[in-house]
Formats: sequence, C-alpha cells, structure tokens
Amino acid sequence: MIRRYKGRKVHFHAVYSIMSEPQTNIATMSPSESPPPQKERLPHSKWGIASFVLAILSPIVFFVVICRLTFYIDGMLPESHPLVNVFISYWYLGLCFFNFAALVFAIVGLCQPRTRKVFPICGIVFSTLPILFFATIIVFAIITGNL
Repeated sequence: MIRRYKGRKVHFHAVYSIMSEPQTNIATMSPSESPPPQKERLPHSKWGIASFVLAILSPIVFFVVICRLTFYIDGMLPESHPLVNVFISYWYLGLCFFNFAALVFAIVGLCQPRTRKVFPICGIVFSTLPILFFATIIVFAIITGNL
C-alpha cells in the first residue's frame, strides 16, 4: 500500500516504522529522565593483551638470536669469549619459554568471562606460529639427515 508522507510517495510499512520509532534527544530531556540504556561494551582481557605482546616480541627476538647464531657459526664474531655459545643457548631457551608463556596467557585470557576475545585469539595464533616454524625446521633437518 502506497501513501503520501511529507509530500513523497512511500510504502505504508515505511511510514509506520518512521513514525513508530521513539525519538530521544538527550539535550531536551529533563534531569529526572535517564537516557536510554546503551549496549554494554566488554573490556579487553588483560591476559590476552599480555599474551599478544609476548607473542609479537618473541619472533622478533628469535630473529635476532638466529642472526647472531649465523654470525657465530660463520666465524664473524670473535671466539675469544668462552661463554658466547652458552649465552646463546640459554637465550634461545628463554625465548621458547616466552612463547609458551604467551600461549598460556592467551588460554587464560580466552577462559575469562565477560571480556573480549580478540587479543587472546591473536596471542594463540602468533605464539603458535614460531613453535610450528621451528618444529618444521627440526623435522626437515631430521628427514634430510643434517641434524
């Protein structure tokens, strides 16, 4: 059914929906009236943010350690210091710990009720990528016999 509304031809259900929507203007409301309730915004998970930061920083530091290992293996670094190899090994293990800590933080953040799940999911994705990358390198080295 077509009717006229403010000089235009419109369908009746459109006129009804325009006229039936309550228009609230906060500026003209009296102080005793409260504004309409807004949709509650959920906060971000603090554990999820921590896992995301750890998961982003960990591959960057992994790359720096791998570059340092490459220079050490190629003989570009001086071998006069006997603790260089031990330092690099412990640094690598510490970075593996950061990846697993990021994964645990992400799982804890994902289990928190009434929080957003964006950062925990990103933390899980970014913390498992380096683990899978290095596991693939180890499996490839074992298959080719270079380990």
